[in-house]
Amino acid sequence: MVHMQIEFQSIAIDRGFTLHVAPTDKFKTTSIRLVLRRSLRADTYTKNAVIPFVLRRGTRKLPTARDIARHLENLYGAEFAVDINKIGETQNIELFLDVANERFLPEQLGMTEAALAFLGEVLLDPAMENGAFRREYVTQEAEALRRRIESLINNKPQYALNRLREEMCRDEPFGLHKYGNVDELRQVTAEELFNHYHHVLATSPVDVFVVGPVEPDRVTEWVKERLPLPRGLVETPPAVAGPDPPARAERTVFEEQPVQQGVLALGYRTGTRYPDGDYAALLMYNGLLGGFPHSKLFVNVREKASLAYFASSQLEASKGVLWVVAGIAVEKYEQALAIIREQVAAMADGRFTDQELENTRKGLINGVLSAQDSPGRIIGGRLVGIVNGRVRPVQETIAALEGVTREDVVRVAERIRPDTVYFLRTPQAPPGKEGH
Repeated sequence: MVHMQIEFQSIAIDRGFTLHVAPTDKFKTTSIRLVLRRSLRADTYTKNAVIPFVLRRGTRKLPTARDIARHLENLYGAEFAVDINKIGETQNIELFLDVANERFLPEQLGMTEAALAFLGEVLLDPAMENGAFRREYVTQEAEALRRRIESLINNKPQYALNRLREEMCRDEPFGLHKYGNVDELRQVTAEELFNHYHHVLATSPVDVFVVGPVEPDRVTEWVKERLPLPRGLVETPPAVAGPDPPARAERTVFEEQPVQQGVLALGYRTGTRYPDGDYAALLMYNGLLGGFPHSKLFVNVREKASLAYFASSQLEASKGVLWVVAGIAVEKYEQALAIIREQVAAMADGRFTDQELENTRKGLINGVLSAQDSPGRIIGGRLVGIVNGRVRPVQETIAALEGVTREDVVRVAERIRPDTVYFLRTPQAPPGKEGH
């Protein structure tokens, strides 16, 4: 069965500034994403995190959130958002805009050009006072990020996963939180942030993605005209995250909080990353282990042993790490840990059925195809490829998944090594043995 793939055309606009256009009639809106890519570094990650949220607050012509909201209404209810995205050991400043395409409006209004003009204004002409960002905006946005990080405590599975990442990668950039450091967020000043913003603008590789019913040549003209970015010495982040630390004994970390149920999180180094030839086999491994309802963790830990309220695995292939997360009764810690380890061992021994392999293959291919129904996921997939220095077209990924054999999965499984166990439990729990 042949599926139409949405193809990007990449056009160099300036030094370190690339436009990626995917013309398609599949969507009635035009989706635009502007990305400034930075290396994730301890000395700059907090300031990077604040920048997009301050830019969102206002421009010279539209200095308040209300002004921006009115302007978006005039663009037929365009949707505007910003965020920080972490891929491997890169931290990416992102501006998003979804706008109705002019083809589907009663008058042939230049909506795509107007959208790019608005993004240019947000990025290059922010609201200022005394030669810097507005102090009020910087203080409020830094405080909002601080609260967002601290509110993780209310989502125990997410909190546990974040703490596992911090402990597992404590000496690596990947261990840094994408939204910055809580203490540093209290110290950010408008002047310091404005100076850093100018450095970021001039030195970041910039990618603009446009997906929708558009003509690449016209979009190229508009980007050149509406986004006259300053270009300095461009600092391109390395395509591959830093090397794994030397092999070490598995570490165990216990943390105590008044929780209703314990959260057990295990971190593994996979030895395989997104650009590698075994990437598709690693996707199959993760799917078989804990990516689907038919996977080993779900069936054996949650259903058969009734040990977990939830149990799944997640992959971050740009860094080459995999996590297992399970919500369990605190007293079931040893039992749950043993069964999870048994599932990981079973994968390396090839103890999975042909039916499980085919169900996983089908589920992964369906996921790749369904991503083509979302402009955001289409853009996200392309961005991951750019960050990793290896763009994987949809058909190539599907062909690779179709070709994965049992032997490929076992080969990947044999490279997986345990790194860190993290357990969030109640203070009343019996003491565990620290550091297995």
